[in-house]
Amino acid sequence: MTPPDLPGNAPAACSARRLRARLRADGFTLAELLVVLAIFGVLAGVVGLNSTARHEHLLEVMEMQVREAAARARELARSTHEPHGVLFDVSSDRLGIVDERGALVQDPLTQSAWVVDARGSTFGGGVDISSADFGSAGKAAIFDSQGVPLAGGGVTLRAGDSLRVLALDPATGIFYLP
Repeated sequence: MTPPDLPGNAPAACSARRLRARLRADGFTLAELLVVLAIFGVLAGVVGLNSTARHEHLLEVMEMQVREAAARARELARSTHEPHGVLFDVSSDRLGIVDERGALVQDPLTQSAWVVDARGSTFGGGVDISSADFGSAGKAAIFDSQGVPLAGGGVTLRAGDSLRVLALDPATGIFYLP
């Protein structure tokens, strides 16, 4: 049994050819698919670059925090004539300014302990304090009563695939990028 002809249309065989042609026309050509894949590739590259840029930004902010902490510890050591330092807690990714007894120093602005949490909201949970080594002082950059570091050393920071190493100049007490 053949399908009936519809009024005003070609016979059923022609209708089937038109249907197949329409289905082919409604699909995508290889060129169109390649263009879409190329666009997705570009977008993925942009997202990847933004991720790297974000990690670099997080490391820059953390580097400023480390430098600020060292400057504050040096200043406190000079003004109080007592040793102060910056203690790096690698296991919890935090750093804090400590006095000669190792007690955390109070931040004059917040009236709480002077601590920077590298995994906290300021850093989007993305900075890892990978290592810290300051010779005999261990994981603390200690400044004597004159604000001079007891030893040089360094700290390694990581955010994603980005890495930043900061070295402490034993003469000036300033962190720098080696």
